Amino acid sequence: MPDEPNPRPDEDAPAPARRARRPSVPAVLSVAAAVAAIVAVVSGARLFTDAPADDPDGRPWAGGKPRHEYRQPRFSVEAGRSETQPWVRVLALRSRGQPKPADTVRAPSGAGPAQAIVEAPHNTFVVAAVQAKRCETRLYWFRLTGDGHVTGLHPVTGGAFPGIVGGPAVSPDGNRLAFASAPCAGNDGEASGGGAVPRLRPAPPALSVLDITTGRRRTWTTTGTAALGEIVWAADGRTLGYTLADVAGGGLGPVTVHALDTVAGGTDLRAGRVLFRQTAEVGKVGTAIMSADGRSGHGTGERAQPPATVLFSFEEGRIKIGSTIPHRDGRGVGVMVSTGEGPRYACLNGVDAFDRTMSGGFEAPAQFPVSCSTAWGY
Repeated sequence: MPDEPNPRPDEDAPAPARRARRPSVPAVLSVAAAVAAIVAVVSGARLFTDAPADDPDGRPWAGGKPRHEYRQPRFSVEAGRSETQPWVRVLALRSRGQPKPADTVRAPSGAGPAQAIVEAPHNTFVVAAVQAKRCETRLYWFRLTGDGHVTGLHPVTGGAFPGIVGGPAVSPDGNRLAFASAPCAGNDGEASGGGAVPRLRPAPPALSVLDITTGRRRTWTTTGTAALGEIVWAADGRTLGYTLADVAGGGLGPVTVHALDTVAGGTDLRAGRVLFRQTAEVGKVGTAIMSADGRSGHGTGERAQPPATVLFSFEEGRIKIGSTIPHRDGRGVGVMVSTGEGPRYACLNGVDAFDRTMSGGFEAPAQFPVSCSTAWGY
């Protein structure tokens, strides 16, 4: 399918409601001003959004300034992930009772199963679909109407290339998409194991930024096998944050957080400014996310002795421990954190965008990663 210009969102489509109650969606934890931390046992999704704005420049997700308010989502938007499921399914979330089906979408011609989905400004979404036999990813864009229907489904300009995409993140103005990419295992690009989704081949990580208005793509790489994850844009729309951790002997080395100027020259992933380096007081890093200012961030770690979950913040290499939560009966707590900075439009699925880390180890998953399969509509 040839690439065509991405459509402008429907101007006459109804805007989503300002608020909707959905008690079944867990609350988000806050790390206020990247200093104090609040802890709870939670699981669930990011609840970040912004209000619709005019599009004076005709860009697919052109932006006014986001309104930094938190609302319960009105819809869950799910990637099908297999040939037996709807390519995309939309469910209307209700304050009481089970979610109600709102829309389903069949795969476009030539697209494989939808493997990842991420929110973008103004109730728009990007889907990464993987064609296993060719080991090819294709990116698609669509908008969600006020009543939960998919409209304007279209291939992203320049969004077809070899390999698999992980951890996608959309820039605040909606014009650029950042993502990790990895080659498939097997010969001649064919999937190994004969499954619907190809396995990944251990390889040096690659971070790409695709300009969806022009189709131009720029890529940064590094030497040696490493985990790359927690990809997120700063508010300036040019600084990109991400984690890196070397892999050796099946284990994961110390995690660092980098801030990369995507406008400057160079192609080295390690050239980004280092905002955080893993230390013993933090323990094994579960997540470490750059904040919207491009200088600071926050995360979680696990100490071995005594066993505890650690919440921390960082800024230009300085670390501050916010809370330490001892494990009880050998079990830790599930933690979800947010700086309360407004929408980030990012997958933020851990220190490896392909879910290959577990308890400090690093190995190929039995199947394609299960994270980033649900996004939220408002």
